[in-house]
Amino acid sequence: MDDYVSKPFERTRLEQVLSHWLTKTSNLQHQADKLEQHLQPSSKQNVSDDQAKISDSAQTKTQQVLQQKALDNILALHQPGTPNILRRVITIYLDTSPKLLDTLEQAILANDSAKLYSTAHSLKSASANLGATALAKLCQQLETQQENFPQAKTLWLELTAEYKTVEKALNLELQGLTDD
Repeated sequence: MDDYVSKPFERTRLEQVLSHWLTKTSNLQHQADKLEQHLQPSSKQNVSDDQAKISDSAQTKTQQVLQQKALDNILALHQPGTPNILRRVITIYLDTSPKLLDTLEQAILANDSAKLYSTAHSLKSASANLGATALAKLCQQLETQQENFPQAKTLWLELTAEYKTVEKALNLELQGLTDD
């Protein structure tokens, strides 16, 4: 069995690899069933109509920028009784990505193709893991502009604008997360 799990992680593939190595697969299935119940949308009976409309609107905007499946794959890794893993992943992304954007700009200004490629690749992977596919595609395009620095500068400007959109969507996503 090939135990390699590529990014972005998918719950089913992780379960396959883990069940191969763990002897208590029935315990895994029980936890997966509990997690599925935990992830079911809760009723909005206790929420006023205005709050529900705002929440739905924010969710729609988030879904337009972020692929929900990627976020769900991260949520599927959450263990009850532990801090919310998606909150942690989003927070780390929001903390580290501005530095990557600065490094990209410095690499472009310095005509440093190696740094441009490695930093664009890092930001591409992190963005794809959170479902920010438009941002990841811009990073991928930037990876290929190692020797075309005027084009890289143009792509960097598009990328920073898209990042601001992703940042807003991730902050909206954080607001809707619980800590359990």
